[in-house]
Amino acid sequence: MTARVTNHAARRTKERLGIPKRTAERNAEKALQEGIRHSETSGGLHRYISALYWKQQTANNVRIYCGNVYIFHDETLITIFPLPQKYRKTAEKLRKEKRREG
Repeated sequence: MTARVTNHAARRTKERLGIPKRTAERNAEKALQEGIRHSETSGGLHRYISALYWKQQTANNVRIYCGNVYIFHDETLITIFPLPQKYRKTAEKLRKEKRREG
């Protein structure tokens, strides 16, 4: 998989993560490969991700990576949102479980 980054996503990466636009593509690639999938979530986190998914009409791939929610269309990063604080513990627990399994 090769992640592509829209201009909007590159600006949001710079704005929200402080990562230069040049490295936004590499960051999107890692999120796509290592991020938590929508199908791997449950409870309140799953409902939150579902709401984001339905709000972004072109989105078909949502990942959680490093405390942020990455919205993709296929392999093209559309935008990034920070994950609300109340879901971060759940996301961290899912990340650890995923790492143990794979």
